[in-house]
Amino acid sequence: MIITVYSFLMAIMWFTTFVLVAELLRRKTGFLLQYNIGSMLFLIVICVVRICIPIETSMTIVVRSERIFVSIQRLLLQIVDIAGIELSWLTLLLGIWAVGTTVKIVRFGLYLKRDNQTVRTIVLFKQKDADEAHIAGILDGIAMQTPTCRRYQLIISPQVPTPMVTGLLTPKILLPPMVSQLADEDLYHVLTHEWYHLVNRDVWVKCLVELLCCVMWWNPVVYLLKKSVEQALEIKCDLSVT
Repeated sequence: MIITVYSFLMAIMWFTTFVLVAELLRRKTGFLLQYNIGSMLFLIVICVVRICIPIETSMTIVVRSERIFVSIQRLLLQIVDIAGIELSWLTLLLGIWAVGTTVKIVRFGLYLKRDNQTVRTIVLFKQKDADEAHIAGILDGIAMQTPTCRRYQLIISPQVPTPMVTGLLTPKILLPPMVSQLADEDLYHVLTHEWYHLVNRDVWVKCLVELLCCVMWWNPVVYLLKKSVEQALEIKCDLSVT
């Protein structure tokens, strides 16, 4: 198994193609209803796997191109003089790619740190909600009905704008106080939706997709992939509730 310029370019091409197909299917309600959201999630997984394994094996069938790929490889391997340093265009582009990826990952790490600090502040200064015990009781009942029961922390605070799940290692379900005004049936549906986000480890999925965006920052289709994944996860939780 080897990585060549050809296998690398083909990996990028197929990754881009799969993402565009997934984005097209995401907009087709008929497809989602007929084949369910799992089909689109499977296509998304193929996208990620293909870009993560840009290799050729002994079983690889090479579709030869005497003009297009030859011209691209010749251009990428061409030597240029930059400030007295001789580099190939491929080396230069890989260097720019590496710098951009490093900057993106550092920024993402700082975002996670700020987000963690914000959640800690919410936990530290959260107000005691009169209906918290009632909400916790409904959530405990939902947790007992699912085959995978994980430890979690319920936080109700005015600082929370909308129901959400956060925390990679210690999951937290964050709720605004207004949810206590919902009828028990509606509250049950809201809590079930958030619980399935927790059970399915959607926070981890979103984190991994964000890291993929950091690595493939120069490819615009990766942001379409991020959007498709986020919508697919929401639809999957809605289907679990219904």
